[in-house]
Amino acid sequence: MWLIVQLTHQLRILLPAEPFIWLGVGLIVGLNRGGAAVIKHAVLRLILWLRGYIPFRLVKFLDQSTNLVFLRKAGGSYIFVHRMLLEYFADLTSLRQDSQRIAKSK
Repeated sequence: MWLIVQLTHQLRILLPAEPFIWLGVGLIVGLNRGGAAVIKHAVLRLILWLRGYIPFRLVKFLDQSTNLVFLRKAGGSYIFVHRMLLEYFADLTSLRQDSQRIAKSK
């Protein structure tokens, strides 16, 4: 009986802090169950957008490219319809890297 009284007394003391404890437990469990991947994905998209590599509304852009028949949806990804278009954009990337390398060497 004495143990039950002591435990209920301890619970009354911890009760105001209990929501914060459960919030912390939920946060830890959520991050371990895939929440960290969501945060990493959002941060990666933000960095790529800030550096000008992708548009802010990427999915809308890709869907518009699909409507214009530049891309084709293949499951959860997109592929180029025309091989020449793929090679053109690949060459642009290598040209940009070459010009940056030359500019740094000057």
